[in-house]
Amino acid sequence: MYSKAKVVACDGCETVVLTFGPLSVLPMYWHKGVGSALMGHSIKEAKRLGYKAIIFYGHPDYYPRFGFRNAKVYGITTQDGKNFDALMAMPLYDGALDGVSGVFHEDEAFNVNAIAAEKYDKFFPHKEPAEMLPIDVLLEQLEPTARKAFTERDIKTLAWLQRLSGREMLQWEGIDERVMGVINRTLSKFGYAKKLLPSSPIFLQAETTKLQVLSLRDHPERMDECWKLLLEHFNEFASKHPSEVLSSTEPLPQGYFMLKNDRVIGWTGLHKHEVVSGKVYGWEGTIKQDEILSENLSPWITPLLVHPDERRNHYGKMLLEYARKDAGRLGFKVVYLTTNHIGYYEKYGFREVGLTMFTWGHPTKIYEHNTTLI
Repeated sequence: MYSKAKVVACDGCETVVLTFGPLSVLPMYWHKGVGSALMGHSIKEAKRLGYKAIIFYGHPDYYPRFGFRNAKVYGITTQDGKNFDALMAMPLYDGALDGVSGVFHEDEAFNVNAIAAEKYDKFFPHKEPAEMLPIDVLLEQLEPTARKAFTERDIKTLAWLQRLSGREMLQWEGIDERVMGVINRTLSKFGYAKKLLPSSPIFLQAETTKLQVLSLRDHPERMDECWKLLLEHFNEFASKHPSEVLSSTEPLPQGYFMLKNDRVIGWTGLHKHEVVSGKVYGWEGTIKQDEILSENLSPWITPLLVHPDERRNHYGKMLLEYARKDAGRLGFKVVYLTTNHIGYYEKYGFREVGLTMFTWGHPTKIYEHNTTLI
C-alpha cells in the first residue's frame, strides 16, 4: 500500500515522495517471485504517475535488489537526524533527488492511535496474535561471544533481525562472516530472507547499475539498438524483427527490452503464434485433447535473449516476469513458450504441457504459465 510522504529541508522546503508498506505475501507463496512482481509493478506505476522517489523503512537486505539504497546517500535522515540501513530511498528518474535532502516524514496514516486501533479491530473476527519464533532457535547454535551480541541488544525474536542489514550486524563484536553463515542458514530454514554481505553483487548492482525493462511500443527510439543485439548475438532469431512490433496496430506482437546503464542487453516478446508445424501432442493438465492445435495457443513468449556477457544475473527472469504481466494486462490468462533449455523455465514456475514438431524437425517441449502475480 502506497501513500504520500515528504522530505523537509532545513529551510522548510518540502519535497513530496512516495512511501509504502507493508509488502505481504502468504507464506505458501514465499520464494515464488510474488514479492518481486508486486514491487516491479508498483515501481512502474509510481514512475508513470510522475513521482520523484520512493522512501521507506524496510528490510535492508531485500529491497536493494530493486534499486533502493541507504537514504543517507541522498542526505535524507529520520526525524531525529539519524540514519540506518533500513531507511532506504530510490529516485524514480535520473536526477530526481538532486538537490533534495533533509528529514523524512511518513504520512500521518502511519501514526496509529493504539486505543482507536483496538476499537477498530473489534469489528472483525477474533484472531490470535502471531507467535514469533524466539531468537533462541539461533542462539543455541552460536558460541558465547556471538550470543552476547544478541542478548546485550535485547533481541527477542528471529523476525526482529529483518530490521538489520548484514553490514550492520558484521560491525558487532563476535559477529564475523562465519557466524553470518550460521545466521543465514537459520533465517533460510524458517523462511526469512538471508543477510547480505557488503560484497554482495546485489549491493554492487544497486549502487552502480541502473536496470530497466521497457516496452518497445513505449520507446520506439530504441528499435535499432534492439535489432543490433539480435543481429550481433542471436542471428538465428532475426525473423523476430522488432519492427514487427512497431508496425502492428493489434495487441500482438509486443516487444520488451532490458536496459543496463542505458545499454540494451536483453530482449523478449509476445507473439500470437509460434513458428511450428503439425499438431501438439502428449498434453497433460488443463488443455483438452480437442484443443491441441498449436494455432489455438496464444500468446507465445519468444525469444528470450540476454547478452552473453550479462547472463547468470537473473535478467532472464526479469524479462519473463515483465512479459507475463503485460500479457495479463492485455487480457490473456496464460502464456506459452517452446524450448530445449530443460530445467531453466521450470525454476520460474513454467509447467511442461506437451511437445511440438518444430520446422527444424525434432520434438520440442512446450511450457505454459499463468499471467497473474501468483
